[in-house]
Amino acid sequence: YTVKALHAIDICIGLSLVIYGSLLFTQFETPAMAAALFCVILGTIHLATSLAGIVSFVVESCSRCGLVISAYISPYYVIVYITIVIALIVDSKGFLKYIDDHKDQMFLGQDAAANFKRMLPLLYTIFIVLALLESLRFMVLFQIREHLLRRDKADPLRPKSTRSTKPNNNLTEALLESNTAMDGSLETGGMGLGDGEQKWWEH
Repeated sequence: YTVKALHAIDICIGLSLVIYGSLLFTQFETPAMAAALFCVILGTIHLATSLAGIVSFVVESCSRCGLVISAYISPYYVIVYITIVIALIVDSKGFLKYIDDHKDQMFLGQDAAANFKRMLPLLYTIFIVLALLESLRFMVLFQIREHLLRRDKADPLRPKSTRSTKPNNNLTEALLESNTAMDGSLETGGMGLGDGEQKWWEH
């Protein structure tokens, strides 16, 4: 349930970032380019990989490869979140200055920099928790995929293309053996009949 909830959270984050970044691009002649690019790129990756993971949870095709994609993208998220935390700790003044300079292009209020300064400890906590959850997803998704693949193979209602070949081969071999046995018995019977006729004529 934790992994499914994390996929749902990632979809919400990705969709929100894509919408917000698109608004930053389209609503202003001189947009906050760095913020817009960051939101659109990160949001698209979040949205695409999380959708692939959720689809592979419910669809058996392609050996549930969406779970593999979702698992391998998790370290990328961890690096991004940890990098954001380190950047905010090292250069929080530069971040707050960027917010203050582009507050109008980013749909923020007049006191945006002061509000973000008060929220920095909360932002650190959120990014660290997300990084830990992404690490958990990386470790768990491969186990979930193996479990689902074993369940798919054991499903009696799943069509199996190889199931009909072996019985047909066994049936063919059995028919050939029976035909060989019948031919041998006929030959033996014919030889016996010939011997009996020869002895009758002799008498």
